[in-house]
Amino acid sequence: MFYAFTLLAKPKLVFEFGVLGGFTMLSIGAALADSREGGKITGYDLFEKYPYKSCPMQTTSDNISLCGLDGVVSIGKYDVWEVEAHPIDMLHVDLSNDGDTYRAIFEKWGPYVSKAILLEGGSLERDMESWMVRYNRPKIQPAIEEIKIKYPSWAISTMKPWPSLTIAVRR
Repeated sequence: MFYAFTLLAKPKLVFEFGVLGGFTMLSIGAALADSREGGKITGYDLFEKYPYKSCPMQTTSDNISLCGLDGVVSIGKYDVWEVEAHPIDMLHVDLSNDGDTYRAIFEKWGPYVSKAILLEGGSLERDMESWMVRYNRPKIQPAIEEIKIKYPSWAISTMKPWPSLTIAVRR
């Protein structure tokens, strides 16, 4: 799905927040490499520094090389909230997303993303994920409704079922 979406959107510059082993980033990178337009993707993650589910940065780097995507895909060990916003074409956000994550992404990055923002989550089932309930995290579905009103230049839809994916496309 990420490969096909990337071919259709034709982005030149893509960021991914929350990389883990890099599998989504590699799908996007493969599409960029295969397209006539080319492009680059940079993934940002805390890697080993993230206290929950993480993957060593070296493992992700090795995955990039194994796929032959060194010239297209790059990674950086950063807290994504410290990455300076600037113009990009597409953003994929796969953090420990909750409603506040969605709101913050659109506030900071919405003005700078020209084509699409893809965010993990968005379904009712995802809002009921055990860690969301246990830590009383803000639900994503109400945040999506707020974002639709606050940012009318974005067409937003959630692909279900769980874990779901919310796709926002610049109108």
